[in-house]
Amino acid sequence: MRLTEKHLKLITGILTLYFIFVIILPFLSPLSPKIEAINSFNEFSLDKMCHQNPEKSFFISDIKFPVCSRCTGIYSGFILISLIFLVNSLVIKQHSMQFLIAASIFMLIDVLINNFIVYSYLKSSAFITGLVFSLCLFSYIYALVFGFYKVNDSQ
Repeated sequence: MRLTEKHLKLITGILTLYFIFVIILPFLSPLSPKIEAINSFNEFSLDKMCHQNPEKSFFISDIKFPVCSRCTGIYSGFILISLIFLVNSLVIKQHSMQFLIAASIFMLIDVLINNFIVYSYLKSSAFITGLVFSLCLFSYIYALVFGFYKVNDSQ
């Protein structure tokens, strides 16, 4: 079976819906006990990927985001780059390892500053570095998938 652009867009769409679901689920929890149970499982599963420290998380109307501000930026970047890919995949067919390395260093510097130099945690800088890193990472991953599988655009 040949991987086509349609397949990649389907996979991307499903992952994008999942990440949107992860972000908005806590805000739906008050609507139903069943949603609250799903949200509890969601928080448990995300605990393996994020520390979920309330002091480092965003709140809207006293409802905590399911992950810290940096991971919120990472998920938001994935959602953004995925929506761009779903609309126009030509944008992402080029990649650059230099951008990914620069974004990684940018995020590492922010982590070091937040943990060792600045006393108070800066949620906005964590979100921005997570977002920039995610945009670079996922555009790089999409470009690699296109190159590795030599996606056939004609199907």
